[in-house]
Amino acid sequence: MQRPLSDVEEANWLFDQAVSVSFVMVAHISGPLTESILRQALDMAQKKYPPLRWKIKEGSVPEFVTEGVPKIPLRIIERKSKDHWLEEAEAEMHKQFPWTKGPLVRVVQLVSKNKNECDLLFTFCHIASDGLSGVIVVKDILTFAGKLSRGETLEPPTPLPTPLSSIDLLKKELKYEPDLSGTKDSIDLHKPVELEAEKEVPPHKRITRILHKELSQSEVKQLAKKCKEEKTSVHGTLFAAFLQAVVEQIRKTQDVPQKGPLNIGALSPVNIRHHFIKPVPEDIGYYISFAIHHQLVDEHSSFWETAKKIKEALETEIKAGQDIKAILGVGDTLKTTTTPIELVREVNASLPPVGITNLGNVDIPQQYGDLRLKKFHFTVAISVGSKSGLGMTIMTFAGIMTINFLFSEPYRSRQKTEIIAEAMMKRLRRVIEKERKRE
Repeated sequence: MQRPLSDVEEANWLFDQAVSVSFVMVAHISGPLTESILRQALDMAQKKYPPLRWKIKEGSVPEFVTEGVPKIPLRIIERKSKDHWLEEAEAEMHKQFPWTKGPLVRVVQLVSKNKNECDLLFTFCHIASDGLSGVIVVKDILTFAGKLSRGETLEPPTPLPTPLSSIDLLKKELKYEPDLSGTKDSIDLHKPVELEAEKEVPPHKRITRILHKELSQSEVKQLAKKCKEEKTSVHGTLFAAFLQAVVEQIRKTQDVPQKGPLNIGALSPVNIRHHFIKPVPEDIGYYISFAIHHQLVDEHSSFWETAKKIKEALETEIKAGQDIKAILGVGDTLKTTTTPIELVREVNASLPPVGITNLGNVDIPQQYGDLRLKKFHFTVAISVGSKSGLGMTIMTFAGIMTINFLFSEPYRSRQKTEIIAEAMMKRLRRVIEKERKRE
């Protein structure tokens, strides 16, 4: 099999030559999962999904090819503690893929001493996969493993067709009706603010670190209920708490106005699958784009008004087709850059200070034969994703919302990131507690 990389895939490939471009899906499992069973499950998933068999062949037009690609690498180590996954996930995001040899995925299993619990880290190269693709693959691997662990005999899965690129899957005629009305004029009057670097280092010398936070099932229910009541989105609400915390930190450490709202930009990855003419439910690939939105934020103003404005700002950009325009404009960007590091610098220069990748509620089973998926979440390397070196990945699974704060060290320090993370979580828990008291 051979397929040329699309412009978006080629851009990610160039990024990966300068800095690691990867994400890690983290699955916390209870029940016995032997190396033999896991190996068989990985082999079956690799047979089913072509991108799990890809490597990249260089040339005037780089191509995905499957010939001679080895099995998915599996590394098994003893779990030192319940937080051992943090150390391994950070190391995985920093380690680049051998994309000329493949495959563009690898797995680490952290096994407890009693062999009845493990943490699985599925690391995907962002050249060919996105977060929702990772969810699909992990679900299938656990399904295979669960059946095999109960002694079932499984037929080899039928390989899916080679997936098309997002550009090939998009409708031929996409019409936009730009609506940039509202607060744009007032925002333009304010100079944009950014969280300044604590130590200037180039992207390829940064390491993505993780601060792990959670909201419980009851907290998530209260938050969702209040968001509905206030006619805003959970995503907008999370951003409100995050941006208010960031603005609060900017005022304390930088020369900016100490009163009134500040103009701050943010980035949200956007799932574009609904635009495809013929979407394939099980298809995996890189099927996201981005929307950059600006809003006026005051950490002392109404929390819910801020959440509504952020939701409206994001909706305005998507309605204007910014997410699709970003996909279609990648080719022009590639024409103006000659090296991977140039591309990283150009992209970083145009990015806003913070970003949130939110997969929302992931509705997949918890039970797979004798195996139980207790917790499920993910992280993303952010050397390219945010020039401020600060972002979040969010997923809700089994009613629990996992919030992984990501920061690029030494560009951003753990101490300052912890201050922002704690300030955000306090804001969220404050509104949740108010909702509880009302009841």
